[in-house]
Amino acid sequence: MAASLEEVLHLRDHADRAAMGSYERHYGVLAEAVLDGWQDPPQASEISAEEFELFVGRGQANS
Repeated sequence: MAASLEEVLHLRDHADRAAMGSYERHYGVLAEAVLDGWQDPPQASEISAEEFELFVGRGQANS
């Protein structure tokens, strides 16, 4: 199971290259740049960290 959003952001911002490499080999590449621009499409909307975790948990339960 992938880490929570909070864990991913902490790893991205604080972990060493070896830890990041290990995570990325297992779960995929973390975002490396600012994620501006997602707000522009009319169907895009911001969700809270709690909503994110809920949706990720549902997806993991179905995989």
